[in-house]
Amino acid sequence: MRRPAAALAALALLAVGAACTSEQPDPAAGRTRLTITHPASPTAAHTVVFEAVSQHGASSLARVSWSAKYADGGLGMSGGDRVELPYAETVPYGDPLPNLEMWVFNAGADDTLICRIRVDGAVVVEESSGGYYNSAFCQTTPGW
Repeated sequence: MRRPAAALAALALLAVGAACTSEQPDPAAGRTRLTITHPASPTAAHTVVFEAVSQHGASSLARVSWSAKYADGGLGMSGGDRVELPYAETVPYGDPLPNLEMWVFNAGADDTLICRIRVDGAVVVEESSGGYYNSAFCQTTPGW
């Protein structure tokens, strides 16, 4: 069942150039996961890994999301509610690389969360935040 908010979000993202929308039921979370992606280059030159980890062993988050913003206005994004840690999602990209962002929100454990983006195996940005109900944000642009 589509929710009006999810449908509106999908339409808004399609208006700025996102190419594909899919909804996948997530029975464990009791929600639907909305994934909107920009097509990867047919000759993917880079591997990007979006990671979220806990410094002291917390096993879940309230939310994790990431996005890739292209110079032409295209947008790719994914994420989920109540994800398990450690979290990693690998996405292939061609040249030029898009701007990359990731948000990590804590479900309430008193822990330090680490948000990290790797490109071709190298960490290009890493941020952390500690405490209850905290969040961490990572952002990088091509040419780091």
